[in-house]
Amino acid sequence: MVPYVTISTLQHTFLNNSVAQGGSTAAPVLVGKGTWIAAHAAVKCGVTIASGNLIAANAFVTKDTDENCVYGGVPAKKIGPVKQGGDVFHRRNELS
Repeated sequence: MVPYVTISTLQHTFLNNSVAQGGSTAAPVLVGKGTWIAAHAAVKCGVTIASGNLIAANAFVTKDTDENCVYGGVPAKKIGPVKQGGDVFHRRNELS
């Protein structure tokens, strides 16, 4: 993980059409081994990010992910598999 990543384990709930009256719920966030989460990405509570993933900068992960995949966007969607070999900087053109 790099700076400015937000991982939220708490979310507001509504009651009588009001967040103020609704309170909150908590759920853990699990991040698998070898996963890289880029700057300014955010992860919603209750999400499991599988092993070996690459989460793009500014992505918002709202659902569980598959292993060894690249995710990006708001909300984050699967872009494709993480390719073995090379590094992220050499693969930058493949992601655009």
